Amino acid sequence: MKSNRNILVVDDSKTVVEGVVTVLQDEGYSVDFAYDGRSGLYLASRKKYFLIQSDWTMPDGNPEFMHRLAEICPDVPVIVLSTTPLEEVLSSVSELPNFAGYITKYAEWDGYLEEFRRIIGKRGIGRDPENPEL
Repeated sequence: MKSNRNILVVDDSKTVVEGVVTVLQDEGYSVDFAYDGRSGLYLASRKKYFLIQSDWTMPDGNPEFMHRLAEICPDVPVIVLSTTPLEEVLSSVSELPNFAGYITKYAEWDGYLEEFRRIIGKRGIGRDPENPEL
């Protein structure tokens, strides 16, 4: 397990959370999760994450949720996982310094994992400068 690689997943769909958690844990990440924005903000304020992934359309969700995350943990990159069109998401969060990328919710988890790897690789998220192979 990559102990310095804590990820918070926030999504109101239990099916999505279970899938994302399984995929990320299989990749060696430590994953916490919340099923709503309020719980997600609580966890984000209590623990250091190297990455947060959030659904866009939650009952107590975005864009307010993303702006609160930017206040609570401005240095933690946030990836949005959603069926909401990218343009709509970008119009609300592109100016936030911690917005890292967008992934369309896939029916197949291989597509999700490929996009996740692309975003963290492109942004250098979580890379240890003393050991870049991690």
